[in-house]
Amino acid sequence: MSMLRVSEKLSNGVSPHGRALVVLDDIAQGEVIISLEGRVVSTVDKYTIQIEEGRHLAPEGNGWALANHSCLPNAAVDFSRFAMIALTHIRPGEEVTFNYLTTEMDMVEPFFCGCGAPHCPGEVAGFRHLSLAQKRALRPHLSAYLARHLGE
Repeated sequence: MSMLRVSEKLSNGVSPHGRALVVLDDIAQGEVIISLEGRVVSTVDKYTIQIEEGRHLAPEGNGWALANHSCLPNAAVDFSRFAMIALTHIRPGEEVTFNYLTTEMDMVEPFFCGCGAPHCPGEVAGFRHLSLAQKRALRPHLSAYLARHLGE
């Protein structure tokens, strides 16, 4: 797949996980990487981000849909700004990743992660399927919707 510019600092590309959102120029920790533009829908698919029960943001061709999962992500979704924010300094050539378990109650297409991180759940099936300790470990980056479900 050829690289196509998504923004001044981002391009679509490939990674070991398939299509990816790749950084072209340094992104500082805390910087907005990309706005989460799209349409609110009730139907979930593997590219939507859950906002609330029965409400998901569909990317409709926006580059953020290419951000892959990582248990040790370099980005997180900031729902107060509807943007993806850098958790670390991200260098050119690196893939933008976020932890899907911070936004999705249930994954429409669960998958095996196997990244080897100490807190990797193995199967990424959704927030609902984590232990209470795993849920609490994600607290700093949880959507407001999932944070309300920490005690379940």
